[in-house]
Amino acid sequence: MQNIAEEIISNPLAFLHFMQDNKYPVIHDSNLFFRDIEFAIAKWITAKTGKTVEYFGSVEKMAREACAGMERAGILKSVSRNAYLLNAKEFIIQRPVKEEPKPASLQPTAATAAEAAA
Repeated sequence: MQNIAEEIISNPLAFLHFMQDNKYPVIHDSNLFFRDIEFAIAKWITAKTGKTVEYFGSVEKMAREACAGMERAGILKSVSRNAYLLNAKEFIIQRPVKEEPKPASLQPTAATAAEAAA
């Protein structure tokens, strides 16, 4: 389990995708909380080894190391002791495109809808 932090640091996007797949909010330019990272690492370890993590002291240390590595890489930016800003454009959420309303003269009326159905 010692090399988990190194594995995350060497491939942070795989870990972030794992977090996203496990329903953690991973969104570009949004907060990512330390406890979410810590619990995701515990799930990561369970997924890799098949063993449930029983002692979270070691996971907290791994999470601190992983966060420090992702900060050095520019993927995380510390905003407080327990929160980071995620800088990974792979996790941008696309805003829905709002359709412009059609002018009233082009919208179908009840009469034209009835004619089309006949």
